Amino acid sequence: MRSIPVAAAVLGLLLARGATPSAYADDAKVTIFTPRLSGDRFVCSAVNVSQRTLGITFSLFGTDGGLLSGLEGSDANPSSHLSVPPGTEAEIELTFNSGIPPTNGYCKVLVSRTQDRNDVRVDLLVYWTKPIIPGTTSPIIQLARTVQGY
Repeated sequence: MRSIPVAAAVLGLLLARGATPSAYADDAKVTIFTPRLSGDRFVCSAVNVSQRTLGITFSLFGTDGGLLSGLEGSDANPSSHLSVPPGTEAEIELTFNSGIPPTNGYCKVLVSRTQDRNDVRVDLLVYWTKPIIPGTTSPIIQLARTVQGY
């Protein structure tokens, strides 16, 4: 007779223990930063390489720590919270005036539903558009550089 209540208690503990990691995983977060780059067009991207859907929010900052604001048509900075399924990529893109000196900046990526930074791959791709001959508007060369965030 005593074995039924004991079995029920053990089953209850096992179920409660099994429910805890999934609740914990929904609250888990990791933040990843890229190194700084200079240019007139910034693309910060993240690929979900995990087996579950992750929440991702992007922010692009200047070296002064303030949020960068691109030209009209650029994405919102910071981005809204994006739901990114396994094996897919999300990004934010900001464009600046190419006639002025390049903008310096870095990307901050907040990833929710994980504590493992290895669940995402983060890149900052920056383009720098400039004339081949200074003081002219054409022809133009576009340089690109990519760094990874950790």
